[in-house]
Amino acid sequence: MSAVLIITAKGNGAKEIRDNLHLIDSFMNRPEVILKVCSDGYFPNLRVYYTPEVVSSKYIHDLIISMRSDKKINSAIKSIEYSTSLNRI
Repeated sequence: MSAVLIITAKGNGAKEIRDNLHLIDSFMNRPEVILKVCSDGYFPNLRVYYTPEVVSSKYIHDLIISMRSDKKINSAIKSIEYSTSLNRI
């Protein structure tokens, strides 16, 4: 099973969205985060992070809690969606 985390950034203009995505990316690019960005920029305010490894939902919950606890990161996030039970065929 694999996991996916989808984060939508807040913002009204392209520059504000870009700045907020930069904040989110800087948080997610830390070495201890095993999810890696895989979105292609099709949606300008969306980032998709993916890992083919088995990840517990507690790990994702802890990651979301740490993002929401940081005031700067939290203000950049509009919404978060995730799944830890994606089946590979």
